Amino acid sequence: FEPLPADKKELLDSPVISDWLSLSSEKVLAPLILKVSNENIPLIYQRFSPDSDIVMFDKQSLTVQFVESVKHDFDLLVKLTMIFVTLLLIISFGRLGLGIITAIPMYASWIITLGFMGITGIRFNIFNIIISSFIFGLGVDYSILIMRGLQHHYKTGQSGLQPYKVSVILSSATTIFGVGALFFARHPALYSIALISVVGVALVVIISFVTLPLIFDGIILSWGRKKFPVTLRILIKTLVTWGNIVMIAIIMMIFGTIINLLLPIRQKKKEMIFHSLFSWLTRAYIAFTFAFDRKTIIPAGEDFSRPAIIISNHQSLIETPAFLRLYPKILILTTTWVYQSPIFGPIARLANFFNVDQGIENLLVPLREKVRDGFSILIFPEAHRSSDQKIQRFHRGAFYLAEKLHIDILPALVFGSGDFLPKGAFWGKPNAFRMKILPRITPDDHSFGKTYQERARNFRRFYITSYATFKAEEGDAHYYRRLLALNYVLKGPILEWYMRVKLKLEDDYEIYNEQMPRNGLILDLGCGYGFIAYMLMFTGENRYLTGVDYDEEKTTVAAHCFSGNDRIRFLCADVTHFKITPHDGFLLNDLLHYLTPEEQKSLLEKCFLNLNPGGSILIREANTELKQRHKKSVLTEIFSTRSGFNKTQNPGKKLYFTSAENIRSLAETNGMNMKIIDNKKVTSNNLFLVRHG
Repeated sequence: FEPLPADKKELLDSPVISDWLSLSSEKVLAPLILKVSNENIPLIYQRFSPDSDIVMFDKQSLTVQFVESVKHDFDLLVKLTMIFVTLLLIISFGRLGLGIITAIPMYASWIITLGFMGITGIRFNIFNIIISSFIFGLGVDYSILIMRGLQHHYKTGQSGLQPYKVSVILSSATTIFGVGALFFARHPALYSIALISVVGVALVVIISFVTLPLIFDGIILSWGRKKFPVTLRILIKTLVTWGNIVMIAIIMMIFGTIINLLLPIRQKKKEMIFHSLFSWLTRAYIAFTFAFDRKTIIPAGEDFSRPAIIISNHQSLIETPAFLRLYPKILILTTTWVYQSPIFGPIARLANFFNVDQGIENLLVPLREKVRDGFSILIFPEAHRSSDQKIQRFHRGAFYLAEKLHIDILPALVFGSGDFLPKGAFWGKPNAFRMKILPRITPDDHSFGKTYQERARNFRRFYITSYATFKAEEGDAHYYRRLLALNYVLKGPILEWYMRVKLKLEDDYEIYNEQMPRNGLILDLGCGYGFIAYMLMFTGENRYLTGVDYDEEKTTVAAHCFSGNDRIRFLCADVTHFKITPHDGFLLNDLLHYLTPEEQKSLLEKCFLNLNPGGSILIREANTELKQRHKKSVLTEIFSTRSGFNKTQNPGKKLYFTSAENIRSLAETNGMNMKIIDNKKVTSNNLFLVRHG
């Protein structure tokens, strides 16, 4: 209201009026109480404009506005909390995928609880808002517990989920029974608290028990015919890989139809345009699929301009686009299933690829015409993809055609495609790709035999030897670093971080691969989590590894990697009492300083005595002769033992470092030669190579 005139201000002195009026320097507030029935309240609010000087409110509207304000703030708090908790889970588990999966029960329980409140007509009030946040917190706790159990089982192979389930059941049961007592309360608000609590907690338990194991076991570990976990990176790479194949198929079908129906040019010109486009797309596909690690080796400078029968080993579907990218004029002999495939069939028909199931003799005439036009013919003599990457029996068709068409045979080797996308697999592991084009074999070259039957047999023998050499050259430790890393993902951020740091510091353990024998038995004493043992197994098909470590937790984790097979095993034992038998190689990696000088001498002498002729012993140890750098080595080892990361049987956790001279002297005493082959620049760690003199 406007200020009162001066002659009216004496009215304010009246006791009755002064109790109801509030006077300021500019305004006078005069309250008025109206008794209105509930159905007329909206009419009163409509009668007076919100812009007028009259302010109206009632208890019910104030309560509603208060609850709505609290609900708005609570919704904002829930959103921020969900984001914060999800980020915290991602950091805690060390994996984006695991963090998001663990957060699923939190999101699901919140959405279902809101839906239940909407169905039952329960409205938000200050009490059930508090209860909702309580349910939200329980969802996070239960999700973490169940995921820890699943991760422990995957890490060690031991059943660790049951104790976590029992904990969740006990926690949820006490909560449900405690809050469920409010069902007997007569007040509606208390009843709604009990109803929301019981339903919400039960939903959280069910979702945690069902959803997390289903996703972790059914999708991450066992979806499809594979042995490795599906990480977010693998998921994206696989979807992109298959998506690009489908995209290329669609593009080729569209442009192939346009070229055939609309371009007024000769058929051979249309075919050349189609093959040029196909070659360009496959080149882009291989470049994108293996963006950071691919190699094509052509020592003889082959340019594919002269027609030939191109033959290659066969491990994956990826090899077809890998060859088509090399030159536009390459045809493929395919089978009926390719022609009937919804993805590859239309392209095979548009590209005029030949169906070999019709009989290779029936294809001689059209193939001879294609050869005259400058086309080479790609044939996989194994006919089917090799599931174990070994060279299978060679069929005679390729060599029969080379003889009848009187053209060169151009052999090629591929490596890596079978590791990336093997036969029958959907998920592709991150990997590299290698291709090598070998020199041509002319029709007059009889080094592989005079008849196509002889050539088929001799070329297979040649491929077995050549592929083994090619694989040994290209399949070094750097190539297998992704496979080794994949064996330790989802097993905890500390272990995964430790493994990646070790790979970086040790140059992917390539020096161990170079110095260890390619064949025979290798004993890894102090194997830890088995990083070196697995790398040596990957890089040598004829290596058989045994890892021994004092820490049972580490050997259990090492034994439960998906790459484990009958060529590698891990034992928990004290190396000072372990029976040393003849081996072709011994590894003692960061082990000796955990043993007393007497134990060091005894263990080394056992290894020297049991080393087979031509074998190697690799000892990685801190060298006390490097005094300044040795201080850093001592600090790192003290930290690892005191923190419990590395276990030692010494009660006082005392460390006994030795010197290069001590190892050299002991080796020479036992008729061995010792030399330092790796000298770290920061620490005093040296790698000593010991062999027979």
